[in-house]
Amino acid sequence: MYADARESWRNIETSVYFRNGADYLEIKKELNKSCNLTEISNLVISDEETESYTKLYSDTGSGVVVAFVILLIIIAIITMYHSITTSVEMEYINLGILKSQGFTTWKIRLVYILQYIIAEVIGAVIGLILSVPVLFLLGTIFQGITGLATVHYVSFLKCGILSAAVIALTVVFLILATGKISKISPVRAISGGKSEIHFDSRLNLPIKAKPLSFFMGMRQFTSRGKSYIGVILIAALLVYFMMSIIVLSDRLSGGKFMSGMIYPNVIAITSDEMKIEDMKKIEETVYETDSNAKVFFNTTEYMLMNDVEFWCDAATPVELMYQPLEGRVPVYDNEVAITEIVADELDVKIGDTVLIGSGKNAKEFIVTGYYQSLSELGKTFTMTAEGRYRITGNLPNCYIEVSDFSLADEVSKSLEEKHSDIISTTIIREEDNSADGVIKMIDAICLIVLIVVFSISIIFSLVVINMICTKTFTKERTDIGILKSLGFTAEKLQLQFSFRFMIIAAIGSVIGAVVSFFFTRPLLGILLRIVGLTRIETPITFTTFIIPAAAICASFFIFAYFAARKIKSVEVRELISE
Repeated sequence: MYADARESWRNIETSVYFRNGADYLEIKKELNKSCNLTEISNLVISDEETESYTKLYSDTGSGVVVAFVILLIIIAIITMYHSITTSVEMEYINLGILKSQGFTTWKIRLVYILQYIIAEVIGAVIGLILSVPVLFLLGTIFQGITGLATVHYVSFLKCGILSAAVIALTVVFLILATGKISKISPVRAISGGKSEIHFDSRLNLPIKAKPLSFFMGMRQFTSRGKSYIGVILIAALLVYFMMSIIVLSDRLSGGKFMSGMIYPNVIAITSDEMKIEDMKKIEETVYETDSNAKVFFNTTEYMLMNDVEFWCDAATPVELMYQPLEGRVPVYDNEVAITEIVADELDVKIGDTVLIGSGKNAKEFIVTGYYQSLSELGKTFTMTAEGRYRITGNLPNCYIEVSDFSLADEVSKSLEEKHSDIISTTIIREEDNSADGVIKMIDAICLIVLIVVFSISIIFSLVVINMICTKTFTKERTDIGILKSLGFTAEKLQLQFSFRFMIIAAIGSVIGAVVSFFFTRPLLGILLRIVGLTRIETPITFTTFIIPAAAICASFFIFAYFAARKIKSVEVRELISE
């Protein structure tokens, strides 16, 4: 390996190429056993690991987008299903006549399927055309945020194949939705398709004078509740996903994801002469100047655990950097905490013993708990500084976060005067926080995702409500005429329409909130495992629910009100023909 190495920026680099099918981890273990490769190298990393780090942001963002796209496909299928079943009910007489003239069930089904396929093809073409400028805009924004080169062109071939796959999937549901056509009877069509029972629900709520529009809308909903199951489900899905995005954004924004990051104002560089007992002396010196300062000893490096290389974050005290998910963080020099990703990879659990280090320096440690960290995609473990000393014989540097930056100089001078034999100090400027750029980048990405998801959700609400209201208006045209003959104005009837769909949205929102409470955090845990987060601890609060619920209820109300403007065209004299 050394003979094939090349010098690059003061480092000696070498590349090793494996045969197809070779196990990288097994070879790495054998190299560690034979020549302590990990100990004598600055870094040992595979092409796959390098690629995963580079594509971290894009893979995570893609996962969120794919989940949202799947949700939109489900909503589109539900909308089509509702539209077709309603059309079959409304066209019962015409379909019965067609059957009496020799049209088979499958010929009639084919008419419905073809018209939706044509609509989907037109929509796919329009979507592909619109995606060109949108991709260029978003690509430019994300390239500026992440610093990664972004593709600015659309692969029409791939998008076409995906569109064809979506259309094929919807055809299956279109076949199911047209199942009622097989039950249409030409004989029953003579009577107008009326069934023996003329109501959908036995639940009839009372109608009160104030507010009349609300109680009328409630009565119209409860009397035909089965007809609105699809709309309720759509509202529930939209609220569920919007709540999930809020929880995700809240968990990642504002630097909350930076667990394990330190913000020191003073760094004390330790020398080889420093002993474990000197750590206490340094702490006491700092506290003499700033009693509210945070003092911790920390170092990071790759180390072997059970012959597999992971990122080790050794710190004292560990609780200043990490909080346990289960169990506790290490306290003694023979304890270690691991992430759940490491636990799965090594098949170890709390209470098990692991071997850390290699060769004669390897020591046994007891696993005391699980924690999570974004470092190295979650493939990390943590121990005390004293625990690392057992393996390496070296102590880490000391990091001091002062309560008031004006005390940084005084702390630094005090350490230099009292402990110049074991440390040298350097001051970090308060504004020189390298994590700020990462935090701002994640905040910007979260804001963009929130805006996109909420915008598309509201646009989908517009499309869905407009389609459903059109069908509902046609179906209830006679009822509207009767209400007008009783003195109801067009404005009042529009309000009844709006309140009906607002009630539907409110019910769907509650269902979506309940589902979100139980499933959002586990789902995000699976989605964010790629970056090292296995559990989302952000609580789902009333605010988390009320924002998407209010957005969906308001959009349903407003869009239903405008969709019902055709009520003005209904005249009382139309009842004469009925």
